[in-house]
Amino acid sequence: MPTCNHGPWIDVTNNYSSWISDFSSENSELIISPEQRRWAPQEYIEGNFVDSIRTMMGAGSPGLKEGLSISYYSCTTSMSDKKLAIYSADGDFLIVP
Repeated sequence: MPTCNHGPWIDVTNNYSSWISDFSSENSELIISPEQRRWAPQEYIEGNFVDSIRTMMGAGSPGLKEGLSISYYSCTTSMSDKKLAIYSADGDFLIVP
């Protein structure tokens, strides 16, 4: 008997287009600047924790096998209603309220 019971894996990459993981110079969507940056407080995003994560900045890429990203989040609804969970395969996921 298996130790866990779940359905087949489903690729949801397209559902989270606001998450960026490749900060290499080949990513044409990024703005690279040596200047100090400032930003206004972010608006609350309606939804659960997973849906509200937005990447602000970062360095590196999965191809380099090193790097980091800095994201912000807000949540106005529970994830337990939809039975959602978030998992970090590499174990480096720090959430600071």
